[in-house]
Amino acid sequence: MTLYNSVAEPDNGVTEQKLRIIGLMRGRYVVPVLASLERLGHVKRLLSGEALRPTADDRVDQRFIRAIFSYLASLDILALGPCGYTPTPFGISLLRRAGSACILESYRAYFDRLDVLLDVADQPQAAPRVDRGLNILGSGALHRRKFFEPALRLVDPSGIEAIIDLGCGDGTFLELAAAAFSDAGQIVALDLSPEAVTAAARRLSERGFTGGISEIVANAGDIAGWSSHLPAARGRELVSAWFVLHEFCAGGAMDAVRFFAALREARPCAEVLVGEITSFTEHELAPHHAHSIAPEFLLFHALSGQSPLSWADWRHVAAEIPYTVAGELRADWVGEGCSAAPANFIWHLVPKGR
Repeated sequence: MTLYNSVAEPDNGVTEQKLRIIGLMRGRYVVPVLASLERLGHVKRLLSGEALRPTADDRVDQRFIRAIFSYLASLDILALGPCGYTPTPFGISLLRRAGSACILESYRAYFDRLDVLLDVADQPQAAPRVDRGLNILGSGALHRRKFFEPALRLVDPSGIEAIIDLGCGDGTFLELAAAAFSDAGQIVALDLSPEAVTAAARRLSERGFTGGISEIVANAGDIAGWSSHLPAARGRELVSAWFVLHEFCAGGAMDAVRFFAALREARPCAEVLVGEITSFTEHELAPHHAHSIAPEFLLFHALSGQSPLSWADWRHVAAEIPYTVAGELRADWVGEGCSAAPANFIWHLVPKGR
């Protein structure tokens, strides 16, 4: 008789393939956990040095809290000490990037219904919706250190009298810009989401901004529409557009060229800060997937019908628009040598002929 031995043989080494499989599977749990910690304010507490411990509140089921904290400790994200759980060195690095988890988790509705979306015989009546609150929270947390602070250093702060933020999110950029540009007496918080505009205005008020705050709920691409609500510029203006152009570039690079042409006509003296992502083919991403989160970001943009442009497209845009690229930051490169391209970039644009 042959007996089946259910005990696995000792693992004599961790293969690269096994690490990839574990990493792919683990993300399904780590992403929502990090997003929840960020939403509840626990990430900020942990990064400030505060220890977390299961609460004594009888209204909360201790099983869930203990299970989550223990899970994060088993992944070397948290460590249990005499005062509670604190982040490990790796945990600190991960928690600083919790904004990325929030953005990924904000598209959860698409994956909760993925079986229906993939079944051509049973298409849903209404498309899934992004969790705007979580997306706004994640964008502010992620972009502050990586994009907003470096971008502001590209612009001469003297004489900026107005700041117009297209796609203002939770107002994190406007908060930083208002502090950096002390001459700015007018702030415009514009977003397609009413809750984003409200959150941005509230943030500025809470931070003590004493100038005028204009709240505009509008599509950033409708330049003539939203610009008509603003007075004519009397001095230097700064228009910022953080990761919004790809929302209306379905027609390709020429859509972006038309956007900048219309912006120059409506606000002829405004300088522009642009932050954008770039698209890649699967053939470009496959050899470099372990070093980039671009596959995930491009996936949820595709699911929600957004149209990031390639780096070649953006270089074409730069050559065609009535602005000069006065400053540029590129990050998160994909590829090697002359074929490498940034997964995201920042431009500081100034009007040509000024």
